[in-house]
Amino acid sequence: MLTVGSDGLPAAGPATSPGDGAVGIQVPRDIEGIRRRSPDAAATWRSAVRNHMSPLMAEDHWITGMRRDGTYLLTRRGR
Repeated sequence: MLTVGSDGLPAAGPATSPGDGAVGIQVPRDIEGIRRRSPDAAATWRSAVRNHMSPLMAEDHWITGMRRDGTYLLTRRGR
């Protein structure tokens, strides 16, 4: 759903899930560095993650894990 684009900013990703019925929301591995170097880019990331994650959480998804590539895994409760 959300990936790191070639410019380092949020980009729409494939609508496929990373497995086990989970939905993936990827964030940059060095988000702390982005916050220091570019507050505007960090604000763009905060907004994009919130805009992608909020509807999922409203549909009863929970954060159930995180992959090494910086992808939050959200799974619908009961799965």
